[in-house]
Amino acid sequence: MALTMKIRHVDTLANGVLRFRRRFPKEVAENLGQGFLQVHIRNREGIAFQSEYQAIMAEFDRIVSDTRGKLGERDPRPLMTRWHEALMTANDLVRAPVAASREEDTASLVDGAKIFPQQPLNVPSVADNAPSLSEAVEKYRTVKRMSKNDSIRLDRTASRLAEAIGDLGKIKLTELRREHGQRFLDHLLSRKTKAGKPMAVGSVEKEITIARAMVNRAALEMDVEGFRNPFEKLELPKHQVAAVDAKLPLSDDHVAFVKGSLQEADSEDLRRAWTILAGTGARLGEIAGLTLADIDLVAHTPCIHIRPNSVRGLKTTSSVRSVPLVGEALGAAQGLVSLSDGKKTTAVFPRYAKERGADKMSAALMKHLRKTTKDKRFSVHGLRHALQDRLRLAGAPSEVYRGILGHSQTGIAESTYGSAQARMKVAAEWMVKAGV
Repeated sequence: MALTMKIRHVDTLANGVLRFRRRFPKEVAENLGQGFLQVHIRNREGIAFQSEYQAIMAEFDRIVSDTRGKLGERDPRPLMTRWHEALMTANDLVRAPVAASREEDTASLVDGAKIFPQQPLNVPSVADNAPSLSEAVEKYRTVKRMSKNDSIRLDRTASRLAEAIGDLGKIKLTELRREHGQRFLDHLLSRKTKAGKPMAVGSVEKEITIARAMVNRAALEMDVEGFRNPFEKLELPKHQVAAVDAKLPLSDDHVAFVKGSLQEADSEDLRRAWTILAGTGARLGEIAGLTLADIDLVAHTPCIHIRPNSVRGLKTTSSVRSVPLVGEALGAAQGLVSLSDGKKTTAVFPRYAKERGADKMSAALMKHLRKTTKDKRFSVHGLRHALQDRLRLAGAPSEVYRGILGHSQTGIAESTYGSAQARMKVAAEWMVKAGV
């Protein structure tokens, strides 16, 4: 029967490599900027292993002792413990990769409370191998397989982080402290928009979220252990406006005014887009990237299929849905189909079916909306709120309008009605009742 023994601070990694990992005392860790001494052990068994293990242990103690010395602290270990360690070193019982001299006089090892200086272990420290923040940014971009838009947002956050804490290429992940997180937060709160106003709290929160996710993922992917994320649990100012009042539904007058303004401006594409947005409650990006294949006029209930296509993806998996076309929205969709070239992959709004095309469509529509209201709580997104209000007031069950709008609770609708055709029919009936 084989006898196995657990060696302190040594574990075996998934690839079979032995790893030494020992936590530094708190005050030492804070001074070094790293929580652990971690190194792979080259020798796996026998005297060679024991010698290497003892050398690493000795190096750990040397680092702790030297660091405490710099802090003006006396090594707290008993004198006999320190004397014994020095004696072991002098007799080469603790063998470092750089061999200690055997000619040292053991009588000179103990001088009061001083210890014979040990040979430094020739292994890299955790901090030396830790990635920089600029490397963390690139690792996060690669792992997340970011789109152009997401990559631009990441670069913006990284740029603002550098403004707050310094060159990201010179700061290692293991050197991050809570102070860095607070400095980033303070920097964001002090920033001004082009209009000279402070950044919205929601925008600050998004920047913090990106920074937090970036360093967390990089630390995971790059095997940085003992890492504490300084962007966790930062205290943001309370929102001054309740979330329910942050965006308001557009009134019938708003909708009619924009439609008339688009007609006068001879913006047929934008007028049709506005009409479909108002009649389906779809997100602006979902309509800007619509293709001919997504418009189904031959189904039992005419509809648009909102799903990932060759032009754009979707916000969430619950966003995948089919929305009935009724009233003016149906007429606008029929007009788009009649003007198309018949190719299913053709974007019905080619001017906006591109990177950041939804932003361009939003800006174009907002110019007309701002002619009737300057209140920033009103935006194109208010069409979704308006449709939801119409359906609520008409008495539609919540699973109906959640299914139409693509909310996360769409699963409720899926389990309530038996078939897609039945669900579509019921949804269309409620939309007609709501006067859509």
